[in-house]
Amino acid sequence: MGIYTDVQTCFDTALAAVTDIPDVAWENTAFVPTAGTSFVMPTMLPAGGDRATLEERLMNLRGLYQVDVFVEKEKGPAEANTILDNIFDSFNGVEYLQTGSTQVWIGGIDRSPAIKEEGWYRATVAIDYQVYTT
Repeated sequence: MGIYTDVQTCFDTALAAVTDIPDVAWENTAFVPTAGTSFVMPTMLPAGGDRATLEERLMNLRGLYQVDVFVEKEKGPAEANTILDNIFDSFNGVEYLQTGSTQVWIGGIDRSPAIKEEGWYRATVAIDYQVYTT
């Protein structure tokens, strides 16, 4: 697999293991939200990279794994906070994720302000990552 596929596999596997979260709208998979039912939607956001050394072809790649939490607007922040906390707690304190020989180092975990849109209350957890590859 390619490096970005490995990174996404690491995060998707870790997210799938989080307890007490609603259905997941995985990337590249058909998903139709059900009215009144919460769901989460992860998105891989590579942010570029640079050479880690001058002597080797070692690259330092960075990015975000963003998880949007959608709850019915009327349920609002109470339900969203519970889901966000479950995701945050599952990644907080994790030094790195691994698949095969690829280690994805976890940086900060941030939460964005919520947005009310089209019947949904949406809040986001973004996980900074870094990976070294040749």
